Amino acid sequence: MNDFDMNYWLNMGNNENANAPQKSTVTNQTPAASQGGWANTDDYTQAREVVNRIVQANIDLTDDYNDWFRIASALANGFGEAGRDLFHEVSRMSSKYDAAECDKKYDNCLRTGNGSITIATFYQMARDAGVDIRTSRPQQEVVAKVASSHTCIETTQKDNSLIINNNVKERIPTDACDIATTATNRFPTFSDKVAPEDWCGYLQPVQECMDDAQSKDKMTLSVINTISGAIPNYYAIYDERVIYPPLYFLFCGKAASRKGEIGLALKVLKALKREIQKAYHAEMEAYEQAHALWESKSSKAERGERGPEPKEPKYRSPIMAANSSYAVFISDLKANDGWGVMFDTEADNVSQMLKTDYGDYSTLLRQAPHHEPICYNRVRDNIHIEIEEPRLAVCLTCTPDQLPALFPTILNGLGSRFLFYNLNREVKWRSPFQRKEKTNEQLFEELGERYLELHHMMQELGDRRIQFLLPESLQERFDQYFEEMLQDQFYMLGDGIVSFIFRMGLYFIRITMVLALLRRFSDLAPGKPLFEAHEQAITCSETDFRIAMTIMDTLVNHTAYIYSGLGGEKEEDIFDHPVNLSPEELRLFKALPDDYTTGEAKKKAEEIGINPATAKRYIGDYWKKYHIVERVNHGHYRKINLKK
Repeated sequence: MNDFDMNYWLNMGNNENANAPQKSTVTNQTPAASQGGWANTDDYTQAREVVNRIVQANIDLTDDYNDWFRIASALANGFGEAGRDLFHEVSRMSSKYDAAECDKKYDNCLRTGNGSITIATFYQMARDAGVDIRTSRPQQEVVAKVASSHTCIETTQKDNSLIINNNVKERIPTDACDIATTATNRFPTFSDKVAPEDWCGYLQPVQECMDDAQSKDKMTLSVINTISGAIPNYYAIYDERVIYPPLYFLFCGKAASRKGEIGLALKVLKALKREIQKAYHAEMEAYEQAHALWESKSSKAERGERGPEPKEPKYRSPIMAANSSYAVFISDLKANDGWGVMFDTEADNVSQMLKTDYGDYSTLLRQAPHHEPICYNRVRDNIHIEIEEPRLAVCLTCTPDQLPALFPTILNGLGSRFLFYNLNREVKWRSPFQRKEKTNEQLFEELGERYLELHHMMQELGDRRIQFLLPESLQERFDQYFEEMLQDQFYMLGDGIVSFIFRMGLYFIRITMVLALLRRFSDLAPGKPLFEAHEQAITCSETDFRIAMTIMDTLVNHTAYIYSGLGGEKEEDIFDHPVNLSPEELRLFKALPDDYTTGEAKKKAEEIGINPATAKRYIGDYWKKYHIVERVNHGHYRKINLKK
């Protein structure tokens, strides 16, 4: 259930229509007095009441690790730090309770909690365990508000009217509740969790020019992404392989989520592009003169002396056009010595190329992140192009409805190559008349001039390459961090999430590579070389490691949310009526035969790593809740409503 209605869950059974969920509505939300997140004060009070009832009834909801983890994630996502005490109280009902382990798990969920696990999960689990989650007071009128400094709009369930500036008007025929939900359905951010002074000098202006955490996040990530595809002579060793900095990012948001601002990051490469094109035009001028001279020697006597025909220089640019054909794209990438940045604010351009180039384009995008050799051969045209180590960064934006076209399935691995960031759509008017000393375009162009300086310093290294190193102490923290992330996400989302997590480890290192180099450049004294003659490596600092971990905490949450919608085969591909199974529920259902007993289902659940107690609840839900199986007789079930 994506849209959570607190009043519906807490008042289950208070009316005769309790089994039919009502249209989601939203109440005003207020910040929790904690650093961990946002909480609705009324929601928290009611959650406290449910916890009290669990304790009074001496019910253990946390005996199974998966259930324990889901409760931690639900409370962390719902209430942030304020939910920690609730988690301890629920966990104390288990004989396995350990206060330190509880804190450790809750800390982890605050960092990497799955955004698809909402407080509704906790109420569902309590209800399934026999806890009465109904409120003791009559159901309150639920109000959705969309407010600005001048206008307050309220919608109610009792009538079909709007209250605008305290004046009753006829209700607008639109889904105002959906708008209000959008305004409060927040994804986590990282810029509000990093001290402004901790950012390196190069990235501080990016942070300062934006007003809110989400905008700071998206512009910082897009700048890091852009730079990652344009750094020469820089590498790391990861999993016994040479890797380079380029990253794959996709920003997903509805209309009016300000996706277009990300295009400002291309200004970072404007000065470099100008320099490369200036060199190209000079080469073209020299070529045209040489070719004209070559052609002028047309007599039979002269032909033997004029030598081979001059070769026309290839056009070069650090920015790769996403709407190019595969042949043109790989030719441009080759001309640029295998590196470049694909940057497009319309993912449909990439989707179209994926369709028209019969898999070649998809293959290129899947091979490039791992620097696998890319070959292009056309015997008829005598064309042979080979790029030994492609170093391609990709930055795309899309709307949610564009995702299926871009990633029809994650099975070919393209989706798992991307880090995802979901953009909230705020119902808030932004004045277009703000005055700053510099426009954002000017600021990012200045960053481009500074990056050109850094690019020159790296080019001047010549054949000498700089290795990025992670100190052993940070290597241990890295391994521990990703081991916990892997186990937690696997329990929740199954095998499919594993490829995402493995690549997140790789991308974590690439992010730290960019951060470390930008910090070295930012701290450089005037007139000093970027690297002394004896230097062969750059070491990650504690500060940049911590920033990268904070970034990854956020991206894991965003990526898991996207994954839950890309998780291979969708429910609508299987059932002949709408069904909303969790990834784990779907995994067990697909593993079961068409006819099965309760005992067979539990055995199958154990085989695929699902706790029998959890499986028992799923089996009941398949029949009672989702109506995708029928009960033949006691303990015997048969799948129904399947697409043939």
